[in-house]
Amino acid sequence: MSSPTDYVYVPHGKRVRTEKVVAHEDTNRMVSPADVATMQSEPEVTSQQNPEVPDVHEWLAYTLGTYNSNDGNGFKRYQGYFVVPTSPPTSGDVDFLFPAFEDADYTTIVQPVLQWDWGSYTDQWTYSAWWGPDSSGAYHHGPVKAADPGDTLYGYMNVDSSSGGQWYIEMQNMDKGTSSSVYSDYLTLDFTHAFTTLEVAAYNWGRCDQLPGYTTFYNQAFENFAGQSVGVNWSGIVNSNAQCDVSATASSSSETTIHTPN
Repeated sequence: MSSPTDYVYVPHGKRVRTEKVVAHEDTNRMVSPADVATMQSEPEVTSQQNPEVPDVHEWLAYTLGTYNSNDGNGFKRYQGYFVVPTSPPTSGDVDFLFPAFEDADYTTIVQPVLQWDWGSYTDQWTYSAWWGPDSSGAYHHGPVKAADPGDTLYGYMNVDSSSGGQWYIEMQNMDKGTSSSVYSDYLTLDFTHAFTTLEVAAYNWGRCDQLPGYTTFYNQAFENFAGQSVGVNWSGIVNSNAQCDVSATASSSSETTIHTPN
């Protein structure tokens, strides 16, 4: 019989068996905001095939923007910043904050992620670059690095179209000088949906004190496969089960905010 420790939450609105989460080694690679990533190979630590448990959709509040061009290619590149918010006043939930791209069917996600109380990092902010699932259903993340409230994080995602669709995802902590990165498999999907998201796993809908402070994603920039800047028209969405005063708003194409009561 499986126990709760056999599963782990991943920032795609679900939990999977622990064997379905693949950690990658540190590449010690830093990128500047103007950089276009050069694809490299990166070794896997482990990956095994085990059945997933049912989805646990817990995106509490998020902004959504869809790629509205007719070229059929979707988003190619993202860069942007946000500041680590104040920690939840009370422990108990696993919280994720991130920008992300998904395909139109929401099957695959690429995302640099800030995490609260994730894995063995009890009552701590950490961050890591993520993507998944792969063809076996596994989710992949880069090295888990520490963060503190007030740290500025820089998220970056870019796909090398010439190589058949391999994504490079990175998060940098600008205050600590650390970073986490991961490379995806070769994906043939068009990533047509952009998000900035607060996801709360195992959420007690009445425990508002388990939410972090508000978070603003700013200086966000998007490009298509022609290298052209893409403006995003955001919609703010809140989970219909939310019992706390949360909202998601956009002040411009480049700035979005997740509002919480803390």
